[in-house]
Amino acid sequence: MTVSAREFDAWLDRANLPTSSTEIGRVLNMRRSTIKTQRMRNRVSEDVIVGLSRSFGLSPLRSLAEFDPYYSLQSDQPPPTMAELLSQVTHTDLFAELLRRNRADMAAIIGAHYELSPIPHADGVRAWIDAIDPGSIRTEMSHHSGMATTNLSTLLSENRLPPELALLASSLAQVSLIGGLVVTGLLTPQEAGWPAQGRENALNALSDLDLIDLTDQRLKSLRRRVKKKIDAQNSAHALWETLG
Repeated sequence: MTVSAREFDAWLDRANLPTSSTEIGRVLNMRRSTIKTQRMRNRVSEDVIVGLSRSFGLSPLRSLAEFDPYYSLQSDQPPPTMAELLSQVTHTDLFAELLRRNRADMAAIIGAHYELSPIPHADGVRAWIDAIDPGSIRTEMSHHSGMATTNLSTLLSENRLPPELALLASSLAQVSLIGGLVVTGLLTPQEAGWPAQGRENALNALSDLDLIDLTDQRLKSLRRRVKKKIDAQNSAHALWETLG
């Protein structure tokens, strides 16, 4: 999803921000031609809006809500669910929690120094989709967006999800519309109003059995990703061998 050049220019004027492509490019450390092309094609990316908002001390969330595609963000959104928060905890974080709970000597070290992995993380998009899935979210996303399920699977495998699909997934799952914009990296948790220490509190609230089950799920996901990477490397090596 992108916003129209007309809306973008009107927003720049309202917010009293630079309007020339040259100045915008300088502020965002982007090429002037990139900004100019987006405006000429009438498809200004959300990254430009978020980047300008951050640079000039504006709320990226409130800025996005001023554009038609994101108008629904103006309404109050519920906080992320516990499942959403846990979806943004990595296998490394889970290992650390297991050690903390089972080794007194490690608990002293981990409790004092360990910080959860930053968002976004390597499998955060797929983990989030799985966390909010009421049962058939991939099929529903494909149906409503017109995107083939194979293409959607590819996006999730690559840990990518365009903002419009992130909003669609949130709407289908009836969770906060902001969550998908966080897990894809468009907004930070702080910008989205996620609770401070929310992930830590969700992790601490897990029973030992639930913690082990979640760790097992993440290990299986990690194995799939690593195997896919190895298979791709082997295929590339075989191709080079064939080419001589």
